[in-house]
Amino acid sequence: MEVRAYLAEQGRPMAARTWTSYVSRGQAPAPVRRVGRTPVWSPEDVRQWAAEASAARVRAGRRVAEPGA
Repeated sequence: MEVRAYLAEQGRPMAARTWTSYVSRGQAPAPVRRVGRTPVWSPEDVRQWAAEASAARVRAGRRVAEPGA
């Protein structure tokens, strides 16, 4: 799954460096496999991660942009 494209479609664009940082710090879901040196994520894992991250921001009192807004 192209994670950044999915997040952008959901109204949550993310810079490549931000995603890479999340992955290197263990804050992103673990890839389900690798194709060569390229990690591949499960769409369901990414959806769940994005939903949990949004919920955490709401609990922390930060505004979360609605997709399409």
